[in-house]
Amino acid sequence: MDSILDLLYDQHNQPEFSDLQFILPGKNRVWQITRDNQHDLIIQEMNEVTLTKMIERRVSV
Repeated sequence: MDSILDLLYDQHNQPEFSDLQFILPGKNRVWQITRDNQHDLIIQEMNEVTLTKMIERRVSV
């Protein structure tokens, strides 16, 4: 299992938690676990499309 931690930095350059997601390799598929705005878990298969969306979201920040 891999995890990706997103941090934001305040005006004093102190890190603040922003988001956390997990990447779970399965026997035949790779799964991504994220949260929505209401903090409900979203479990979806990780593929080229979801990987591209994840990278684009991080680059646009």
